[in-house]
Amino acid sequence: MEKSPQQFSKVAWTSRDDTATVLADWFAKKLHVSSVTVRSFDSPKDNGMSAPVYRLDIEWGSGKSRKAEKFVVRREPAENPVFYEADITKWSRAQQIIGEHVGTPVPKVYFIENDPTVIGGRFFAMKHVEGRIPPDRPAYHHGSWVTEISPEERKVLWRSAVNELVGIHRFEWRSAGLEFLRRGVDEHEIDMEVAYFASYCDWGYGRRTALVDHAVSWLMKNIPGSERLCLCWGDVRPSNMVFSADRLVGALDWELVSIGDPAKDLAWWNFSEYMFETALGLKTPEGCLSGRLLLATYEELSGASLENYTYYEVFNALRAVAIIARNSAILESQNVQLPPNENAQNNTATRALTRLLEHGRLS
Repeated sequence: MEKSPQQFSKVAWTSRDDTATVLADWFAKKLHVSSVTVRSFDSPKDNGMSAPVYRLDIEWGSGKSRKAEKFVVRREPAENPVFYEADITKWSRAQQIIGEHVGTPVPKVYFIENDPTVIGGRFFAMKHVEGRIPPDRPAYHHGSWVTEISPEERKVLWRSAVNELVGIHRFEWRSAGLEFLRRGVDEHEIDMEVAYFASYCDWGYGRRTALVDHAVSWLMKNIPGSERLCLCWGDVRPSNMVFSADRLVGALDWELVSIGDPAKDLAWWNFSEYMFETALGLKTPEGCLSGRLLLATYEELSGASLENYTYYEVFNALRAVAIIARNSAILESQNVQLPPNENAQNNTATRALTRLLEHGRLS
């Protein structure tokens, strides 16, 4: 049965200064101190499409007891959610559990706030990770710090990211208490995932389209005979990675965290690169692993094969169609004119999904 999307608080909160002040008082209570000083506060314009982001540098105490820390706060949207049934408490709790384990590059979640009246929506506060992030607006493929370093340096960073993804996939999610992320039962997950994203597409379009119907039918008829269930990051792509000089130090954005086959993460990573190459005509810089080289590197480092990869290419194309359909609907409701080749009905994802269903490959 189709479910209704997550309902969000309608509490309005628009003042940047008020948000900083209220968060200062909130942090003081959480840290059990009399007051907190906000040394810097900003809300990046190029991040947080699905959930607003605030960055704070705060300090408390004095003299030898003085402490300072940088936090990132992510708040659920007050309206127009991009993700279907998005539940910030669910994925922030998952991130909290994962981040508590040594060896995972996931920012530690310190506090989760379920009262939507504090800053206009439920939110959580996590540790700020120092490092550099490959930008996606504009794309890192041209004129960014990524293109300024050598191909060898890029390969070291991307290989480190693949190695950390292997570690995420090996995470003991059952013993860690992450069963609540499951949609399916027994050892089956993908059939419920397909149903979920079919409902997501219906929500985004306001109806069932012929392309979505075709894709769902194909996916249900071709469900893999076996799934190697693991913790899946969900939105694994370079713009959600924080790098130090030589390695990945932060894995960001866990809204789409789930339990599933590891091929799902690899197919999404490659699909994000395909979107850049196809929609923007950008070539992946040498050394930045993608395509078959990304898959070969993962199989080398994990010792596991990605036998269900082709299936998850189709699945992730459907997932991209759902997200773009919903985002397009939001933009159109704001009277934004979308180009004829990048709107809800006709975009890079719909064309990719059509190609996969007709030819079984993207190139």
